[in-house]
Amino acid sequence: NRRLRVDAPLPVVPKTQLRNMELLAEAWNLTPFLRENRVNPVHTTSLHIVGNTIEATHPGWQLVSSQYALPLANPYAFEVRIRSNPGAGSSGGMAIGVCGHVPVGNEIHSILLPDSVMYTSGNGLIGNAIDHAEVANVRPGCSFEEGCVFAVRHEPSTHSLQWFLDGELIGSSALREELLDDKMRLLFPVFALYVPGQVVQVQFRASIGATRVALTDERR
Repeated sequence: NRRLRVDAPLPVVPKTQLRNMELLAEAWNLTPFLRENRVNPVHTTSLHIVGNTIEATHPGWQLVSSQYALPLANPYAFEVRIRSNPGAGSSGGMAIGVCGHVPVGNEIHSILLPDSVMYTSGNGLIGNAIDHAEVANVRPGCSFEEGCVFAVRHEPSTHSLQWFLDGELIGSSALREELLDDKMRLLFPVFALYVPGQVVQVQFRASIGATRVALTDERR
């Protein structure tokens, strides 16, 4: 009882009830049960990760996820600021999106992940978590240039993702309905780099509106 002891340990939530507990904690803002997300510190890639900053050190696809899945009770956004991208202007080389699980094994060396949808720099959406018709709803060809900010916002009420570049909405895509209660029951942000020297910085629970204001101030 934290009213009597402020450092009382939290009760253990059964694994089968974690999702329900997360929904309740988000809806009622039960801060002791809300986990602060971050880039997964446990990985087997060649990526150099310090906090939420990711740097590519070797050529070839290297992919890492967040440590925790996105909250599901309320809309939630995460943004990625491109600090350095030697591969900008070429086709591909960086991809950002969500996956229904933490990638393991050979999945960390590919952007063709099962149960995922990602936006690839210079191209557009890829992945089997959305219907092919949804691809056209998001502007293709956006390049992740150095200094830009790419953001993804999950809208639980419509089971859709909104995609932003520098605070501007570039489209929205709905997740496949038949995957929602199974393979896309949880959504983990994923980040893939290809060219050595690429550096990105991730911010979880970002405000898209605040991002636009900050970008405007920086460019004055």
